[in-house]
Formats: sequence, C-alpha cells, structure tokens
Amino acid sequence: MRNYKRKTPKTTDNQIKLAVQAIRDTGISVRTAASAFNVNRETLRRHLGQLKSSDTDINTATLERSFNFKTVFTAEQEATLKDYLVECSVLGHGLSRKQCRQAAYDLAMKNKIPMPNSWSKYEIAGEDWVKGFLKRNPDLALRKGEACSLARAVCFNKNTVNTFLIT
Repeated sequence: MRNYKRKTPKTTDNQIKLAVQAIRDTGISVRTAASAFNVNRETLRRHLGQLKSSDTDINTATLERSFNFKTVFTAEQEATLKDYLVECSVLGHGLSRKQCRQAAYDLAMKNKIPMPNSWSKYEIAGEDWVKGFLKRNPDLALRKGEACSLARAVCFNKNTVNTFLIT
C-alpha cells in the first residue's frame, strides 16, 4: 500500500472562512486571498462557489470536503468477510493473504459488486485492498499456514481417532 506523505500544510476551516470573508468584504481576488491566508487557490475557489450558492452566513456555514474514499465493499460486507476469516481460523483453516484476496474477489463476483478492473484482470483482489482491509480490522492477522509435524500427522489416523472418541 502506498504511504501518502502530505506535501502542503493542512488548511483549517477558519482559514478558508477568513479568506472567503475577505473576498466578500474587500473584493480582493481569489488568488490574492489564497496567498494572504495561506490557502490553496482551487480549494478556496471551490468553497467560495459552495458558499455563494447556499447564500448562508459564513460563520455558521459548514464546509464540505470534496474527497471520498471509494470502497469496494460496504461495512456490512466487510464484516461478513471478516467473520468468514475468523470462522476459518477457528476451524483450523487459517487463510493466507493471498487466500484472503481470493475470497474478497469471490465475494465481489458472487454479489455482482463493482470492483477495480485489475481485480477482474488478475481474478484476485489487490495487495492495496488487503492492506487497507487489515488496517480497518486490526484484530485480524493473516499468516501463512503452518505445516503439521510428522509425529502429529502419523498419530492422526483413523484408528487413533476412533480410540480417542470411543473412550
């Protein structure tokens, strides 16, 4: 997963409101107000358009952010997938990251959920998706399954199991 590093300082709502107020009161340009209040010009222009169309008081207005993260699954669908992974783990069939990605792809295909083109191309969910899924579900751990020791495998045969269950 990519680690985004912010390149510009975060703009507060107060800075934007002061810049919009200055544009309304003094009539300065958007470019001048943006540099004076240390606000991105396009961000200021977008919020100015929002506030002009609503004609509300600048002090009581709420500023809407323009970004939304597009997720493949809803919260309920991710909870279902998480429950499936936990149930598999309890039954002794812990899934690896690749198997989790495959399960996510299968879930999206069976439910006809719109998914990224790369999922359809490779018939598996992306590595970025599984990293984000694990960040959203920190109590999950996907690890490679351990091999069973030879001594344990030899003891796990029909006669031994029957003896254990009958007595």
